[in-house]
This record gives sequence, structure tokens and C-alpha cells, in this order.
Amino acid sequence: MASASSERNWKGDLNEMVMARRFVGNPVYTTWCKGPEHNKQFYSKVVIGSEEFASDTPAYQKIQSEQNAARKAVEHYKSRLQPARRQQRPTGRLEQLDELRSNIQQETRKERRTERTRRGVTTFNFLGSDPQPAGSTQRCTNCQESGLNDMGFPNHKSDCPDVFVVCPEDCGMALKRRLMPEHLRSQCSTAKLTCVYNKLGCEFTGNLVSLRKHAEEKVDYHATLTVSGIADLRERMSALVNQVNDIKLTQS
Repeated sequence: MASASSERNWKGDLNEMVMARRFVGNPVYTTWCKGPEHNKQFYSKVVIGSEEFASDTPAYQKIQSEQNAARKAVEHYKSRLQPARRQQRPTGRLEQLDELRSNIQQETRKERRTERTRRGVTTFNFLGSDPQPAGSTQRCTNCQESGLNDMGFPNHKSDCPDVFVVCPEDCGMALKRRLMPEHLRSQCSTAKLTCVYNKLGCEFTGNLVSLRKHAEEKVDYHATLTVSGIADLRERMSALVNQVNDIKLTQS
């Protein structure tokens, strides 16, 4: 039976930390393998900005190798954010994530306050902005839109195109909100997609890899659907022409 550690989605945890902490760049994974074809061993590394974390143990699946690298990164950043004193250590995963998120938010707010003081400007922090004078305007630290008042904060937070969001299909990717639609259409490896010929009668659905394979294997089937669709369209056009002619006859 797999251990709780191996079942944990370390890549997802790392994406949450990257978004909350606003690291420079998304996690980029590189995987290589060693050994004979029948017994390959996979190793991975993940690069975040200028920092690199590599898996130190081999894995027999690529995804598990990437999970090992993500785990190294999560444990590294987690150790940097551990509080100096803690009365009771949370035991559940949700409690640990809540505590980690709280620590990240506190440190980020502190850095933002220092940066605003240094630059002499007021900015908006999505992780929790500091109280501002009534009637003041602020600037989004993501898309740099300025002139936001207190009433505009909630709407802008949910619509800002440059806020990083996690893929809703659980592929582990975090992208800016404005890039997510294209990711879901043509890049996500887990999103459920329908065949482009679905309006002509093809009922196939699957992820990106299986959809490409389906397109390669069903060329003749799709051609048949296209011919049938054209024939059906011609019949409808002919019926419409007959209806128009009948109307003209009745009006003449």
C-alpha cells in the first residue's frame, strides 16, 4: 500500500506556495531517465526562479519523480517559514496547509509594507491589504491598474487578468488568469475535451493526448461525418429554397 507521503500531491502544494508567496516564475520540471529500457529509473528537478531542487531517489514513473522534486522544494520553503516557537504542531494536512498559508501571508504583508514605505506609494495586496485612509486610491500589484478605491477591490480581485490561478482540471499548472482559457483548450493534459467533429455526430471525449490519438486514428470516420453533414446541409438548403418559392407563388 502506498504511503501517505507518496499519495500526497506535492506539485499542487508547491503551486499553492508559489502563488501565495509570489515567487518569480512558475515551477519548471525537467525529467531524465537511467537504466535499460525494461527497467528505467526516472529523476527530476524543478526550477523556481534561480533556485533548483532535484529528486535524490529514483522513481519508476515520471509523475512520481516530479512529485519527489516538488516535495524537496516544498520542504525547503516550509523550513524557511517555520515559526521560531510553536505551542502545538498541527497533525492534519489541512491544518498544516492553513498554518503555512498564514505564515506566508504574514511575511508577504510585512514585505509589502516595507516596500510601500521605501517607495512612498500605496499598493494593493491581494493577500490582505493594510487599512487605508478613507477615499484613497490604490494600485494593483499584479496588473498595475491604478485608481482602485475600496469599492473596486473585491471586483478587481476576482477579475484581475494577471493573478496566478491553479488549473481547475488538477494538472498541477499555475498560470495567470488571462492565459488559463488557452491552457484549457490546447495545453492541459487532464482537461476533458470533445472532438472537433462533435457537432457532426462524433461523441468522443478525452484528455489532450487521447484526443490527438483519436484524430489520427479516425480520419476516415471524420471524413464520412463531414460528407454526411454536407449532404444534410444541402437537403436543408433545398427545402428552404422550395419554401421561399412557395411563398412567392402565394403572394403573386
